[in-house]
Amino acid sequence: MKTKSILFIPVFTLLTQLPAIGQNLLVKFDFLKDDFAFYEVKPGKPPVLIAKPVVGRNNTVKIEVINFNQFVFAARCSFESGEASDNTQVNFLSILAPMVLPQTGASFLAQFGKVGTPEESARGGLFSDPNASQSYLGVTESYNALYELERTIRNVDFSLSKLNELKYNRYLPTDSIKSMSNIMVTKILQKNSASHNDFADAIDRLTDAYNTNLSSFKLSSKEFDEAYDRYLNTRGGSSFIGQGTKENLKGLSEDVEKMETVINDNFIAKKMNLLENMYESIMNARFQFNASESAEKDYLNIKLEMFELPLGENGYPKAVSLDNLDAQIKTKIKKLKIVVKGDLKVNTSIGVAFPYYEDNTNFINKDSIIVGQSGNNYAPNITAFMNFYPYNGKLAQFGGTFGLGIPITEENRNMNVFLGASGLFGSKNRIVLNLGASLGQVNKLDDGNLEGDKLLSNTQEVPIRKVWQWGAFIGISFALSN
Repeated sequence: MKTKSILFIPVFTLLTQLPAIGQNLLVKFDFLKDDFAFYEVKPGKPPVLIAKPVVGRNNTVKIEVINFNQFVFAARCSFESGEASDNTQVNFLSILAPMVLPQTGASFLAQFGKVGTPEESARGGLFSDPNASQSYLGVTESYNALYELERTIRNVDFSLSKLNELKYNRYLPTDSIKSMSNIMVTKILQKNSASHNDFADAIDRLTDAYNTNLSSFKLSSKEFDEAYDRYLNTRGGSSFIGQGTKENLKGLSEDVEKMETVINDNFIAKKMNLLENMYESIMNARFQFNASESAEKDYLNIKLEMFELPLGENGYPKAVSLDNLDAQIKTKIKKLKIVVKGDLKVNTSIGVAFPYYEDNTNFINKDSIIVGQSGNNYAPNITAFMNFYPYNGKLAQFGGTFGLGIPITEENRNMNVFLGASGLFGSKNRIVLNLGASLGQVNKLDDGNLEGDKLLSNTQEVPIRKVWQWGAFIGISFALSN
């Protein structure tokens, strides 16, 4: 039972050192915080944060750069894998810049702002005529509606400008860019969401409001002019309440005519489509850089480079091909070494082992009586070890060992076999501690003799035979690269 327990040591050591099946590694680099985080990823389970970057053999290493604005920066990741020595694109959504479409420029209607209805005190004069009063009310209400519509369009221009700033912002985290963009756009859409249908509904709502109020303004202006002229003719040239109102409304009509030369259904649709494209380009962007590599050797050296994109003719960063990245300004460079666990390594070492056998007895003829004497336990053996272990990239490696030793004592030159566990310490030149089970030859009485039996004479040799027996050992050895 004791021997079986000793033999279990190397098997247990190897099993505990092997990596879990399907253990991938996720390396996250926060571009803004300039910090790495490492996660162990297993199928069907959430990532688990780990302290050091370690991955199982033949599994995948995934690189993920977060809070990385790919509209402003580009990245490149290169991998270099190797064996430990032993002694045996960013896709961009293409959208137009806000200045592509004509801007509304100075407000057409803002010089007057909203206009009011006839004063409460005006109970007579021109406004005592129902046609004049109702048409005047129609002019002011439709004008005020057009004024609000123009403000909405100007807000679209403002939002486009702000979205452009957010899109090319290099300092804000991803969630801030997206949340601020969403708040801005949903406010214009007057909805809690910003889907394609919401933008389409907004276009229909704005164009309907524009056409309805524009027609109402023109019709009401014509009816008011007619009512004003009729009332003026009845006064015979004398003054009256509401006199000069026609000239005042003429200024409103001129501003509406100017607005009409720029704003139409197509203009509103283009503005809203541009807003949707800008919004979607931000919301659909991952603001990440990703790369991956299979861990097939003992280590994986990663080089992560980040570049600032050059400015285009429109003053905004433009994408470049990977071949031209070296010509750009390099903002950051990060290097990382990933340890790949799981490959079984073999290391040879030479040293000394000290075996112990419980029944190690020598027999002598003493006065024709067979007498037993304790053998030389812990007799040193010059031993050659073969150490095998799963690579973990550390200065301390644990695994199994197999060795053959020759005792250096005169009384016993029989070979011993050693099998057990080993611990290797160091990188190139290593010291190895070995322990486990030993198998060697010990003396047993032959021909049915027992200790204390009488021999024929005091010169007769004691009949003994060599038998193999299990024991235990401890040893130290050295593995030198040179």
